[in-house]
Amino acid sequence: MENYKFTNEEKDFALDVFNDSIKFGMSLVEQPEYVKIRDNGSIPQKKANELVTLLCDKGILPFFYSEEELEVHPHGRIITAFYNTLREWYKVSDGDCSYACGFGDSTLFEIRSNFGISRDEVILFERDTSFWSNNNQGLVITDKGFYCIPDNDDIDSQFTFSWKEFDKVQYQETCLYFYNGNEELASLSWKNFYKGNDVPISELGPKLADVLTQIAQLADPDVNPIDLANEGKFDEALEIAESNLKSDPNNAFKHIVKARVIYLKEGKKDNIEDIDEQVLEIALKELQKAIELTDSKDTETLSLINLNVGYVN
Repeated sequence: MENYKFTNEEKDFALDVFNDSIKFGMSLVEQPEYVKIRDNGSIPQKKANELVTLLCDKGILPFFYSEEELEVHPHGRIITAFYNTLREWYKVSDGDCSYACGFGDSTLFEIRSNFGISRDEVILFERDTSFWSNNNQGLVITDKGFYCIPDNDDIDSQFTFSWKEFDKVQYQETCLYFYNGNEELASLSWKNFYKGNDVPISELGPKLADVLTQIAQLADPDVNPIDLANEGKFDEALEIAESNLKSDPNNAFKHIVKARVIYLKEGKKDNIEDIDEQVLEIALKELQKAIELTDSKDTETLSLINLNVGYVN
């Protein structure tokens, strides 16, 4: 079924069967009788059998992402690993706690708006703990990292961290602890991943910790654009600096980095006449933007900005 475009009915069918395979085991959905029971009449029997076979072989992922899409996606390995390991830790619930394949556009938009998630991130999972189920409290996992709002009445309670920031997760006494080496980065209660009082967390918690650790190993480490520029890789450095800004445009330091990369590039030109004044103006605008984003009391950052103004080396 390579390059086959699945209909919405086929995707819904696949989601139902996939959830049943987690609830009741693969041995059930592999039985021919199961397809007859599950078939709602909108999908021909032969096609339903093909869909179940694909689910048993490759899971839910092929119904929503092509191999080509995942190969070119910068975090394709994380997306693939997340969905391919769901059966190891995920527990199907009645709602408010789900992987994101079945989310509609309005739900995705609401999650992005409430958790401050950029449009270029792929939402993988949400545990909505809000009282009214309005997607503004709980945990969201994306291809880039974790977004947590413990209390939607306290804006300062929100915190985020990326897959790149930790290399190990441990489960202990209903909590998952995220580590960068020996330093604890964050901790999350099991209730950020599961819903209900019948969750066998002592069994699933360690499995979830192992899965998250495995996925974290797939995250590419952060590359410092300035280091690349110092190596003479100016185009690559500028591309990364601009990509970092696109995902976090209100980060003053990232504006400083882009300006510094531009100054380094122009400063490596052999003749002073070859220095492009218009390009230097772009760098200056980045530094001016950094000043706008910096608190007037943050003298350390302001000094760093001033040191870089017009500095071509």
